[in-house]
Amino acid sequence: MDVSNLQPHQQRVVEERNELIDKIEKLHSFTKTETFNSLPDEEQSLLFKQEKEMKKYADILKQRIDVFKGLSQNRELTFGEKAVGLSFNPSKNPAVDEAKELSARLIDLVEEHSNKLDKNIMRSWMFNVLRTQAINLLIGAQMAVVKFLTWND
Repeated sequence: MDVSNLQPHQQRVVEERNELIDKIEKLHSFTKTETFNSLPDEEQSLLFKQEKEMKKYADILKQRIDVFKGLSQNRELTFGEKAVGLSFNPSKNPAVDEAKELSARLIDLVEEHSNKLDKNIMRSWMFNVLRTQAINLLIGAQMAVVKFLTWND
């Protein structure tokens, strides 16, 4: 996420969330190891609770960042945000939020380029095909990434 247009205290919140996401991912990976499986049940249970609470904390930080970026509930979503279902993340996985945000930005980039062109000029068939294909492939890629990020064996 581009933090250059945020105030210093807001940038710190973004950095804190990024560090927290990294810790959540490392903890989640650890829960898949033999070392984790060798721990007493009580310790395993506490680590799962810790991961759950860390995800809640990351979600709160994300909500704050959304407010900084003007993405609060009162704002109309961009085309890209609607296309990827930005507000839908039942897993509360911070990596899913990040994947959707990045995908939405790419879709919006396609739309911004399309909208920059003179509206009075007839667009070619190929222009429209490429625009549609780019958006469809971005949506498909985003869905595959989300599936990958939430996959459990």
